[in-house]
Amino acid sequence: MRVIFKISLFILLSFFAFSLKAQQADTTAADSTQNDSFFPADGLKKINKQAWEDLKKEWLPQDVLEKIKVSGTVQFMAFYRSMNQYYPDLATSPRNLSFIAYPSATSTGNSTGPPLMELEIEGRPMPGSVFKVGYSTRQFYTGQLGDTSRNAFIRELLKFEAVKYTDFGTFKLVAGGGANWLNISPMTLSNKNFRVDPFDKLPWDWYNNSNKKYLNYHKNPGIRTDERFLGAPVQGFSLDGTGLPGGFGFLVFYGRSNRSVLGTDINLNIPANLFVTRVDKSIRQHKVGLNYYSHLSNTDNVHGREDRRMIVSTDLRLRLSRFRIFTELGGGKIINPSKNSSWDPAVDFRMEVDKSITKIPVYLQYYQIGLNVVSQESAVMQSNTLTPSGGYQRSWTTDNNLDLNVLQETGMLANNRRGGSLKMEEKFGPFKVEIGTSASQELQNVNNIITVQHRAFSFTRSRFRPFTNNSGPYQRVSNRNRRSYERIAVTDTVVNYKKGFNTLDLTVKYLVKFLNHDLIFANNNFYGSVSDGFSPIPGFDDKPFIRTFYEEFSMFYLLTKKVVLLGSVSTERVMGNTRTVLSPENNKPMDQTSMGYGVGIDYDFGDRAGLYIRHRWIRQTDKNFMLDKFRGQETQIELKVFF
Repeated sequence: MRVIFKISLFILLSFFAFSLKAQQADTTAADSTQNDSFFPADGLKKINKQAWEDLKKEWLPQDVLEKIKVSGTVQFMAFYRSMNQYYPDLATSPRNLSFIAYPSATSTGNSTGPPLMELEIEGRPMPGSVFKVGYSTRQFYTGQLGDTSRNAFIRELLKFEAVKYTDFGTFKLVAGGGANWLNISPMTLSNKNFRVDPFDKLPWDWYNNSNKKYLNYHKNPGIRTDERFLGAPVQGFSLDGTGLPGGFGFLVFYGRSNRSVLGTDINLNIPANLFVTRVDKSIRQHKVGLNYYSHLSNTDNVHGREDRRMIVSTDLRLRLSRFRIFTELGGGKIINPSKNSSWDPAVDFRMEVDKSITKIPVYLQYYQIGLNVVSQESAVMQSNTLTPSGGYQRSWTTDNNLDLNVLQETGMLANNRRGGSLKMEEKFGPFKVEIGTSASQELQNVNNIITVQHRAFSFTRSRFRPFTNNSGPYQRVSNRNRRSYERIAVTDTVVNYKKGFNTLDLTVKYLVKFLNHDLIFANNNFYGSVSDGFSPIPGFDDKPFIRTFYEEFSMFYLLTKKVVLLGSVSTERVMGNTRTVLSPENNKPMDQTSMGYGVGIDYDFGDRAGLYIRHRWIRQTDKNFMLDKFRGQETQIELKVFF
């Protein structure tokens, strides 16, 4: 094994040499000058042979294995679902035991979710360089009768990082890897910032101390929590420069994302790439940046007609003593066989006001984003049917990243929309209160479909028929990763209006001692409506097309330093009016009621190991759409070990 490692490192060192600097304990001044660069000034012609020989002697002796770091996780998950009533297109049998999160009728989504084992070997063969080799083991046991996919396989992912420190600045090169998380700006390359049900156990959860996790949940703002940091997952090459003269910096990325090329289309060899770059300048604690985003591909691998989306923007970050301001101003353009648009403008303005001015910390936001400002990798929810995920050749009806006229969460961005948000947070004795509201209106009335998100037991819902649109008894449900949406048609003949969207969020948290242990209560309420015009507040009568209400009550009892008991109750109502699609049974609009109950336990049986159990009872009925009903229960077990 040691011989194999030495040979592998020797080969890797040959490739890494261009970015490394030899350092020797007994280096003379002349030697240091000689070894500053391995390449002559006139190009990459040859390596300084003496420096390379010295390098091998220093970095390939007996201590080579001591420079290797191994880390990873082992994560076993099991799901048992028993449904007494269910949708007719349920992807699995009504009673199903599976060991992957998303067993489906086809292979779509079967590989989604955490691997059974994830291993990362990291080596630092020389100062300023890092190589990473990742291994993951996945299995596809879905629990279905006649399932022939009871196997496992290993994936190997090679990632290379090199850092060069110079008097001119610091440069970092990243290449390869499974997923690299980049954050350029909200409109170009970023991540959507959804709220997460705190009762759910996220598979990528980095906490190995459950007590700390729930205390942090109480402490930090909870109107919304990042799903996965702030960046978008991409794969390719990125070069980052910081600390350059004059306070300048830059980032350049070339590669792809899971939205630029879909997994089902990779073997079609359709040319597609992402090119994103940013140049910024720091002025004391402030920063100004210029961003460029381009998704360039062909419609197919035969005719090769252009399929392109572009965004150019500039952003400004101001950190003042009592204010924090972020603004991004730019525009977007799309070119494909169906559309050659002009540049659509976009602006996103945000301001945080210190409590010394307003007595309560206040967050304000205003945005206006045109329909043709499209980045599938951004924080903006997408409504343009001419720019689906994976490129023009894909039908928008099967696009799982399309949010037609979505009633988004408070503070989230959407294109073809003008609106704003207001959020506040304050403590009142033992109570911590967070409140947020938003109001927006579409810029163009281009589609008669409204999309609403199901928040009650969303992860469980998303597993009914994973990663498909037009599912459910009335072909209205769209399931994503850990989320479920419903598309509802507006059927009236009036079209001279622009739909208005309103939301109201209220979260109250309470921390108290019970039997000398911490007990946390959390209550979240959401109300939203979609109307036929702008309104500063949600509509509470039957005039809006759609009204939706969600309430979630959670409890976390820190019984011991290793054990946390959990409980959850949630209810959701979705109601339409007579201008939306009516029931074929009684000619009345939708009137849904969903209920969920849950209990759970987190047991940290080791410093870096835990067992997590959740059990839910769920049901849904609709007074008018009689087939829209389900009832059952589900148990989830996760065993996770960090090493």
